[in-house]
Amino acid sequence: MMKASTHTEIYRPYRGQLKTRPAVERILAWSGIRLGFRRKLPALLLFTPSAIAALVGCVSVHLMFTVRELAEEAPSGQGKMISQAMEGLLGDVSENIFRFLQVEQFFALLTLAWYGSRLIAEDRRLSANLLYFARPVTPLRYIGGKLLTAFAFGALTLLVPALMICGQAAFSSPDWVFLKEKSWVIWRVLGFSVLWIAVMSSVILAISSCFARKGLALMTTFGLVFLVDGITQVASQITGNVNYGLFSLRRNLEAIAEWLFHEQTLVGAMLKGPQDSVPTGPWNIEGSFWALGIMVLIAFAILWTRVKRLEVIA
Repeated sequence: MMKASTHTEIYRPYRGQLKTRPAVERILAWSGIRLGFRRKLPALLLFTPSAIAALVGCVSVHLMFTVRELAEEAPSGQGKMISQAMEGLLGDVSENIFRFLQVEQFFALLTLAWYGSRLIAEDRRLSANLLYFARPVTPLRYIGGKLLTAFAFGALTLLVPALMICGQAAFSSPDWVFLKEKSWVIWRVLGFSVLWIAVMSSVILAISSCFARKGLALMTTFGLVFLVDGITQVASQITGNVNYGLFSLRRNLEAIAEWLFHEQTLVGAMLKGPQDSVPTGPWNIEGSFWALGIMVLIAFAILWTRVKRLEVIA
């Protein structure tokens, strides 16, 4: 036998404020980051090498300053010999940070390609564009949200670890010598990392917008980066014209890194002769900036065209 019951509900007045233009980009970025970290195993495999490399970089920088300080306290002749030996073994601080950036770019590319290739491809596969563009979301704000998501993943694997090493160098150096003498390293690390993440994010999102499957977008990303780089390297060696490297994303970014930090990458050292003493790019550095700018413009044109098509379908 059922008994009658009364349900009482309490209605409270809404005391908040409605925003006429909510931060759509931030909301899309946060949802994309949360969705990416939902799968724990890929996150563990992709972010662990970056964390280990950052830890090794911090320890080496701290050890460098510690040994140098102990060498200064030793007798003059022995201290100088110890300091020179440790500098030859560990290298300079700016050189260590530059080498870290070169190694970390590979892990950052893996992470950015894995997460970035699904950002728009999965929306197409799941028909999420029908929901996004049914709301007051413009294509420009949609692209901005996806770019913020990709930038966050790139920053976690490249920018943040590099700044951690710079911070360790600043705190480990006696009397803040690193900040006084080599503060330019921090600004160039920041500038190069932002440039690298922005270029790679734009290209990977453009590739993701062309496919409805994450796997195809991922394979195309690696094919575009490594296959084109290999073709341009072979063409440069056969013809003797290093300007073919302007078609390679990786080699343009390496040339800019050499120009910023006055150091040579391994590829740059192989492309130069022994008579070249200045470690600038193998071509005019302005060509690398122009080449990357054209690549980003092409990527944005493709991205805008594909996203507008998604909006029309919605």
